[in-house]
Amino acid sequence: WRIRDLANAAPRIKDLVARLGLYLTLVGLASLLVGGIGVANAIKTYLDRRTATIATLKCLGASSRLVFQTYLLQILALACVGIAAGLAVAAALPAVLAPLIGEFLPVAPHFGIHPQPLALAATYGILTAILFALWPLGRARHVAPSLLFRAIVTPTSSRRDRAAIAGTAALAVLLSILVVASTADRVLALWFVGGVAVSFLAFRLAGFGLERLARAAAHRSYMTSGHPTMRLALANLSR
Repeated sequence: WRIRDLANAAPRIKDLVARLGLYLTLVGLASLLVGGIGVANAIKTYLDRRTATIATLKCLGASSRLVFQTYLLQILALACVGIAAGLAVAAALPAVLAPLIGEFLPVAPHFGIHPQPLALAATYGILTAILFALWPLGRARHVAPSLLFRAIVTPTSSRRDRAAIAGTAALAVLLSILVVASTADRVLALWFVGGVAVSFLAFRLAGFGLERLARAAAHRSYMTSGHPTMRLALANLSR
């Protein structure tokens, strides 16, 4: 038996709208992840420029935890500003477009502010910002002040921060669970999460492979013989 009332008179249209919303959500998440890589690079560049400030704070007695919390609060403040701007546009755009697209629809549209999708979008944004911020922030936690001063003129390598790695992994799992739990088609959401993980791994392996190829090519005399510019370029790629 199939009972159809006025609340669901056109189930195919409802399914189409739900599927369209799901794909738009996944496209938005993919954009967030791509933007998150830019966030991580921007934070790393910013912290590299603040090396002298971090070194001074540590020499004056600031703990690694205080330095970490200070810059994390700055990043969260900027993230909240960006998220608030995005939510404002998302809430106002339907009302702006209503007079333009209303005449093309077979029924009268009713636009309004829906708190639940906006809250979900804000959660996605803040989790993504923290996810990609922890890794570069963790690099400055356990570096001695002398090394930080030295890094102004000579780049130095620091040991990996296990707490930042664990926090990044936990946030990645939490974001994946939120994606699967908040979508109607959970099988498709699981494929999306798996595809993202495989993509990050593939790009990491590709970068590592190109680095090793550039390093090997820089030492091949038959490839760089008589071309010092080419040899320097390949050597710098490997660095």
